[in-house]
Amino acid sequence: MYLVFLDGSGNTGLNLSHPTSTVYLLMALAVHGRAARGLEDAMTAVLERRFGAESRAPRFECKGSDLYRGQGPCAALPPAERVAIYAELVGLLAKHGAELIWVAIDKPRLAARYPNPMHPHKLAFIYLAEEVERFLRRRREFGLLVSDEEKDVEQQLMEDLSRYKEAGTSFGYRAEDLRHVVDNVHWVKSHNSRLLQLSDCCAYLCQRYHRDRGKMSKTARAVQELWEGVAERVWRGRVWPTG
Repeated sequence: MYLVFLDGSGNTGLNLSHPTSTVYLLMALAVHGRAARGLEDAMTAVLERRFGAESRAPRFECKGSDLYRGQGPCAALPPAERVAIYAELVGLLAKHGAELIWVAIDKPRLAARYPNPMHPHKLAFIYLAEEVERFLRRRREFGLLVSDEEKDVEQQLMEDLSRYKEAGTSFGYRAEDLRHVVDNVHWVKSHNSRLLQLSDCCAYLCQRYHRDRGKMSKTARAVQELWEGVAERVWRGRVWPTG
């Protein structure tokens, strides 16, 4: 069985005209149950080596945005060290056989296409659930979804997933019967899950990479190099709507 950890980046709710956050990206980090504990322990070891006793504090969390901006527990770290930590964390994916699946919602295009658009997280969840189903079906495995908390849509998504499992997604990129997804979404506070934090780091990196393509600043080049090192772990990724 696979454990599939979901986290997003760029959530502004139904505000689709945010001046800088123009894309909402939902990331799935899929790791087989046999490898999940090894990946978790490896991430814990990285954080303990880099942050010491602070990493064992109950609410300690390593977020992609903090690594990028130098905030939270990363506030005292120079840019080069933050980049090195980011590279070490995402480098764990290949070592433990983890794979990534992502869906991004282009907010301005969504607003232009629909007078009353669906919440970007809910829309991304539908499309990502379809891709996760295809991923699991290809491997002849089942999967359990574990997601960072999203209070404004949690209950609706749980009801939606139950319906999709019974009757298919009914609409989406290619409608799917979710035959390989087990149980319902398990909502977890991200500071309590190392693997949700790793999914967050991947989500932020992917979103930032697509946002900053074509830029030549030092930070944009660092993001580009980090994401290109991760890209081989992506099973599938897409932006919607297109055009």
